[in-house]
Amino acid sequence: MSKKALAKVEDSYLEYPLIEIVQSLLDGIFPGLGGIIIGGFKRLQERKIKLFFEELRKGNIALTEEIIKSNSFINRVVTTLRAVNRERREEKIRYFARLLKNFPIEPENEDLNDEYEILLDTLEDLTFRELYILVKLHGYETKFREAQEDSELKKVNLYWEDFRKEVCKTLALSESEFSAYIARLNRTGLFKEFTGTYWGYEGKKGRLTDLFYKLVENIEAREEDF
Repeated sequence: MSKKALAKVEDSYLEYPLIEIVQSLLDGIFPGLGGIIIGGFKRLQERKIKLFFEELRKGNIALTEEIIKSNSFINRVVTTLRAVNRERREEKIRYFARLLKNFPIEPENEDLNDEYEILLDTLEDLTFRELYILVKLHGYETKFREAQEDSELKKVNLYWEDFRKEVCKTLALSESEFSAYIARLNRTGLFKEFTGTYWGYEGKKGRLTDLFYKLVENIEAREEDF
């Protein structure tokens, strides 16, 4: 996408048609309050959007005029910017930009559009701590990928305790808090807990899913980010 095209989208998004109305209502509560709140809000939102477009400008996006004018692309930009507006972590804002930049797009391909929305919603719902746990687990899975074991659970057992201890130390979590995070991640579709009866298995262990690998590939998340 050209710098000129990006600048046009960025400038249009930074317009606040309701700002004056909100400011006058806040001033009615306490004189000068509107200016303080709205001023801070503008600075915060502008910083988020500029950070987003700064990341989007890195590298090249393969866009044609047909794609830029398509409803698919317009909807992706709008929904992604809404997520950016609600996010407070700069690292995740960069991930939103990478997702928009990296995920394939074909005009009116609704399957791809649905996949993008799923990834976007999934990323938005994750806290930065949850992202850290997933990416850290990814590192362990990669390290032990070639381990020869006769079951996935046995392979996971090779590193799970080290993984758990590292996460608990880094995030200052108790064992019960760690288990709560694992239970929460099991509901995201990015991590799948082993189920069933295995000798010596007490639960709360699992593997990353294909959905996680698709997400991490598009947002380019690395352990160094945390």
